[in-house]
Amino acid sequence: MNKKNKSLLLCTTPLQMLIAEKIIKINSHEEFDLLVINPTRNDKYNYYFNRVSKLCNSSLYYEGDIDTSRDSLYIKKFHHLISFMRFNQLLKSHNIHKQYSKIYVASIDDLYFRYIISKNKDTQIYTFDDGTANIIDSSVYYTKKRPKLAQRIKWRILGLKFYEQDLRKLTTLHYTIYKDVPNITTKTKYIELFNEPMYNAIGVRNTIRIFLGQPLKKISDKYNGSYIDKIMRELKVDLYFPHPRETDYPKGKYKILNSPLIFEDYLIQYLTDNPTTYIYVYSFVSGSLLNIAHFDRVKAIYIHDKDLYFKFKGFYKFSQEKLNIKSLFIEEE
Repeated sequence: MNKKNKSLLLCTTPLQMLIAEKIIKINSHEEFDLLVINPTRNDKYNYYFNRVSKLCNSSLYYEGDIDTSRDSLYIKKFHHLISFMRFNQLLKSHNIHKQYSKIYVASIDDLYFRYIISKNKDTQIYTFDDGTANIIDSSVYYTKKRPKLAQRIKWRILGLKFYEQDLRKLTTLHYTIYKDVPNITTKTKYIELFNEPMYNAIGVRNTIRIFLGQPLKKISDKYNGSYIDKIMRELKVDLYFPHPRETDYPKGKYKILNSPLIFEDYLIQYLTDNPTTYIYVYSFVSGSLLNIAHFDRVKAIYIHDKDLYFKFKGFYKFSQEKLNIKSLFIEEE
């Protein structure tokens, strides 16, 4: 089939791959290629990549990103040029190359993805949820600022024509897992991604507490394993579900849940296997809580200290007002 009659899915996370799988099933008349870009690759990423790849014609997992940390504009320009050239050759070698009739993308801020879209003339743009960045209007996806002129010229020379606001305007349709919640465009289609188990009338006999981890050391070294361990002991947590990119696990008397499934899939399976158990789920700012808060036999609770509340105040306010997820303040010594 000619590329002009094919569609390309662009993903960066397991959640996006799961949404991509749903998009493929909804649009079963289309033929898809899959490109995943993320510097992280582990069992969880591999599980969803392999799962979605089976539904696609061609697929590629690219472990890389564009380094924008260099100081000199001229060095950056040269570095980006080499990166794009290598990336282009890689796409060709995996039969993932222009032109596509449709491109489905979640991370509209990703330079590689915007480069690919720029190379596909007259393609239709379809977007889908990246996560909370789609529904929190302070995120980069809602930016209206364009780079300075020198930056715009540089990107144009390198072949990158579009910015976040361009893709929002060009979006034909946006697939969202958040029902009746404003998104980056008004042209949305709701998809039910997580089907919770049927309500069990047996009754609750047990309770467990799960802490959903995140790589918050990127924000501050304060949020290390020891800090999280202290909080988990105060909350009397039983199980710890680490984030795919998390490396500094807390050390305590709780079980670390290592699973190839993302948390939402894992929780559905746990509820099915344990029909009399009620589950408390705690996390700092994980978007996964937004997806499971409505589950029967689940209580989702955000926790924060003063620093996290200051940084993510809009998120905590949104989750409480829109989805009725309470937040718990953690006192610091």
